[in-house]
Amino acid sequence: MEKNVTAALTEMNIEAEVSKVSDLELIIAYGVVRTPGLVIDGRVVSVGKVLTLEQIKERLKPQT
Repeated sequence: MEKNVTAALTEMNIEAEVSKVSDLELIIAYGVVRTPGLVIDGRVVSVGKVLTLEQIKERLKPQT
């Protein structure tokens, strides 16, 4: 999923830091009980599945 996240950020011209977390304690602290998980700005937006490029881009859009 890291590759798809990086591609989505590039396509959307968004500068962001991407971190792949493998520390189980940190993963649990986010409330992610199944991996992979995706956290954007401290908010869990996906758990337990690899998102497609389009799904990631949808989650990166500003919330209104």
